[in-house]
Amino acid sequence: MTLWRRSRALRVTTWIAVALVGVPFIAWGYLYWRTERDLATELQRIRDAGEPVSLDEIVPPEVPDEQNAALVYARYYRHRADRRDRLTFARPGEGRTLDEYAFSLSLEKAARRVLARPDVVQALNEIRRESAKPLAVAGDDPSGDAKPPAAAVIDDVLPWLLAKTMVCVADGDGDEALQWVAVTLRLASQVDADPRMGRLADGLRHAGCRWGWIVLDESTVSPATARQVVAVVSAPDTALHAREELLLLRTELIDAFSRSAHDPTALAPGGNPEMLKPLQRFILGNYGATILRPLRNADELACLEQIGYCLRETETGAIVPRPSRHSGNGPFAGLIRRVGKWAEQFQPAYCIWTDDIEHRGLTRSCRYAARVNMFRTALALIAYKGEHGVYPNRLSDLRLPPDSDVTTDPFTGGPLRYYPDGAGRMLLSVGANGYVDWFGGAQSGYGDDEVWRQH
Repeated sequence: MTLWRRSRALRVTTWIAVALVGVPFIAWGYLYWRTERDLATELQRIRDAGEPVSLDEIVPPEVPDEQNAALVYARYYRHRADRRDRLTFARPGEGRTLDEYAFSLSLEKAARRVLARPDVVQALNEIRRESAKPLAVAGDDPSGDAKPPAAAVIDDVLPWLLAKTMVCVADGDGDEALQWVAVTLRLASQVDADPRMGRLADGLRHAGCRWGWIVLDESTVSPATARQVVAVVSAPDTALHAREELLLLRTELIDAFSRSAHDPTALAPGGNPEMLKPLQRFILGNYGATILRPLRNADELACLEQIGYCLRETETGAIVPRPSRHSGNGPFAGLIRRVGKWAEQFQPAYCIWTDDIEHRGLTRSCRYAARVNMFRTALALIAYKGEHGVYPNRLSDLRLPPDSDVTTDPFTGGPLRYYPDGAGRMLLSVGANGYVDWFGGAQSGYGDDEVWRQH
């Protein structure tokens, strides 16, 4: 009897041990199959829609050489392993000197010496002339840098353009300073033609408008120059720009997750992680292990879902409700809902990149377009005052061409808000929430609004 009881206890213990070991393997196998199936279905849906799923499928348009400024920009590129001082006319440390001057107005004497050098003057003037061309589509990058040569030059030359702007402001030459701001904004419009460079275009617009306001606030601009810049600077097509940026982001995510599945040794000793983009290094570092494959698939599906919501915004032109960042997708959705932020440590890509995705798309594109239009409208107001001696009471008094979008608020499709009275003129874009958050008084912030005031 005792032997039978021992044998029975042994069998029970054995079955318990088998269950403890086998059930997790069965659950892992089911989750692996389920997420692989769902991911394959989603990727096939994207292919059927004619949208890219690999970086090789994002091909810039064919551009005639005489219209493509990127061919000239690329001549000023030199490959550097540390990706510093890639401009052929830049000497070591000069980029940092000009960056310091543009942002904090320190090292002015050193900045003036750099900008006065003949080869620098020649290069910047040629870039200024080429910025008048309609397009800048960069070719492939044989060096393996993160950006093609022309894009790297445009990115690296920005501090030089901003420093040149501030030198003109310091010399009291507002017209020349405004022309260099126009160069920055024209570069943004040029690279919009290349779907791989949407983020670079956003950065150029942000910098151009920011320094443009400095020029208007700290120097005098002639009406003729203001009219000229209004004519040559344009705002982006918000829906198209947002869509291209989202498609690029989605393709980069798919590529990075795919690398984590098929090349998990890229970060191992002996690999070459410097050749990877930050997104690829991040995902490889968090999902390289095979045991994390179901989690990798679930996170990829969640990110693709979030991008899908943003893409629908570009089709409808309206902000659509998005699920909570803890709603998730796939087999881990219930776990995320229950444990909330505690689960973030187990889903780093979803929780980090969801925030990044939500800051892109139509809202981001409209915000940059609103800044450009507010800047163009301010220039149109200056031109109007030069002709009539006073500022207009309404934006409709500017008498712009009927098809002009200068005074349009991209968030509403209607005109920008214009307040000509009070302490100073003010232009306002209502932002993504569609209504005015700014109420005057001592309020220091403007909520979701984009606001420009001139005292």
